[in-house]
Amino acid sequence: MGIQEQAFRAYYASMSDADLLSTAKNKNSFIPIAQTLMAEELTRRQLKLPAEAPAEASHAPTPFAKMLALLRHRSPRQSDRPKTV
Repeated sequence: MGIQEQAFRAYYASMSDADLLSTAKNKNSFIPIAQTLMAEELTRRQLKLPAEAPAEASHAPTPFAKMLALLRHRSPRQSDRPKTV
């Protein structure tokens, strides 16, 4: 067992059920080993994620969408940049 695997196992084992379930909602953004170990810990505890709501039902922007909007707002547009000859 590698150091990274040991670290993920220890981290997930130290979490409360509520924290583990909350973290697991974002598991698709994790690296593969983290996803696998998260699934193992959920199984070990006999926990299951609640069914996800359809994407259409969620109107709140994701953190990534918020960050992208902020970056678009702050970065100068091509038309706003000084033209070089």
